Amino acid sequence: MVDVLVIGGGNAALCAALMAREAGASVLLLESAPREWRGGNSQHTRNLRCMHDAPQDVLVDAYPEEEYWQDLLKVTGGITNEALARLVIRASSTCRPWMRKHGVRFQPPLSGALHVARTNAFFMGGGKALVNAYYRSAEALGVQIRYDTPVDAIELDAGRFIAAHSGGQRFEARACVLAAGGFESNREWLREAWGQNERGEWPADNFLIRGTRFNQGVLLKHMIDSGADAIGDPSQSHCVAIDARAPLYDGGICTRIDCVSLGVVVNRDARRFYDEGEDFWPKRYAIWGGSSHSSLTRSATRLSTRRRSAVSCHQFFRAPRPIRYPSWRANWNCRKRRSSRRSVPTTLPAAPAPSIIPRSTTAALKASRQRKPTGHGPSIPRPSLVMRCGRASRSHTWGSRLMTTPRCISADARAKTFS
Repeated sequence: MVDVLVIGGGNAALCAALMAREAGASVLLLESAPREWRGGNSQHTRNLRCMHDAPQDVLVDAYPEEEYWQDLLKVTGGITNEALARLVIRASSTCRPWMRKHGVRFQPPLSGALHVARTNAFFMGGGKALVNAYYRSAEALGVQIRYDTPVDAIELDAGRFIAAHSGGQRFEARACVLAAGGFESNREWLREAWGQNERGEWPADNFLIRGTRFNQGVLLKHMIDSGADAIGDPSQSHCVAIDARAPLYDGGICTRIDCVSLGVVVNRDARRFYDEGEDFWPKRYAIWGGSSHSSLTRSATRLSTRRRSAVSCHQFFRAPRPIRYPSWRANWNCRKRRSSRRSVPTTLPAAPAPSIIPRSTTAALKASRQRKPTGHGPSIPRPSLVMRCGRASRSHTWGSRLMTTPRCISADARAKTFS
């Protein structure tokens, strides 16, 4: 019999297992997913929002407790346990040294990220690297790990834990930590929680789950049926607007749509259903998830003034046909200067039949070739570039042609291309 049985394999479960092992307890961790899908929703995360009163390594400026708390209130609409929320907020300012001890590495946000350097510490390698680091540390410390072991029942005696059951297996322990996730992958329970809309549709039938497929809520249901107190609102899930082409499960954070506040968003009836400019950062993505769900159609399209720039936004829902743009191809005719010492290919593979380029553009290109080169070192070739627009595949009649204005590239870019 082990001292501590941890049921679950995500961030919360791993932290519990590591801390119990550090305290000297023997630990067994049961993960319902196979090894390659371990980590629950944590494998799809990318950063940790941290309170701090002064700059800290990868975090700049300050993000005080009260501002953090107010941001949380705006997302939840006030349906939040303040004592628990503030406990988590305060702990977020001191947890990263412990995480580093177990192999987690942090990095500043990438160039171009919006306003996150002050609030968010990013995991180097993302959530997958986070859970892999924890699993390596757990194994090194002697934590036993069992994959493909979904627990379906808990054996209790007068409210006290006795054993966990997985199929025909029984696992006894002196203490148990339940960290098996929510129920977002359980379609029947989602139907029950979200109900029907005004048109008689079941929104849950069209949800796309960007997280793990293994969160079925089996233990959560079992414990509630056994008399455990339930807290929270099932509709207070973390919903976001995601790309309509996302898979049913495990799409991850790369499917999130951040552009909704940069245009006009309409539903299937071509009606706006929320104020796009209410909040640009940092809560707009969470706000738009719930808004898309309540817009009857559960899908939306963002429109901007640029031609062919409508982007389909879909919040956890089944995808329609995606918008696909053809790629452009370039035909290079390269000439090597006599003084150049580099080996430069004379031609690259020929492109398909070119699209028609206006005469004015062709004349401009010819004129640019005849101009005297300036700023070109003797070792940099001077290729001429003609960009031609490709066409959409004939097998996709809904694809549209994308016109790209021919342009020249810089000497630095040419040097890198042929180095």
